[in-house]
Amino acid sequence: MKNTSYSSILIIVVGGLAWFGLPWWSVAVAGMLAAWFFPVGLGRSTAIGFAAGYLLWYSGAMFFDTANASMLSGKVGKLFLGLKSWQLMAITGTIGGLLATCGMLTGYYARALFVGHKQIA
Repeated sequence: MKNTSYSSILIIVVGGLAWFGLPWWSVAVAGMLAAWFFPVGLGRSTAIGFAAGYLLWYSGAMFFDTANASMLSGKVGKLFLGLKSWQLMAITGTIGGLLATCGMLTGYYARALFVGHKQIA
């Protein structure tokens, strides 16, 4: 349970700090580091990665959307067949969740390859 909390906090903190100057895919690197330093099982890794990445990117999209009074999301939503701003934020969160999941899986398998792993429930 402790590694689960630490992994999700690491993804959110490092991924949030990465917005200041690093590329958009740096949340995958945060997920990889979380899986390397705080090992959990494979199923739990995917769940943690998706939940933390979704939460990070959805909250970031919501913050930036409210900062400009939803003007940009309204215009982008019109480009994508009239999507609402909450739908765009949900899609953004899903992309962030999938990206962090890929990072967590990469870290899990890299740790299993180089360090070896015990069966973790």
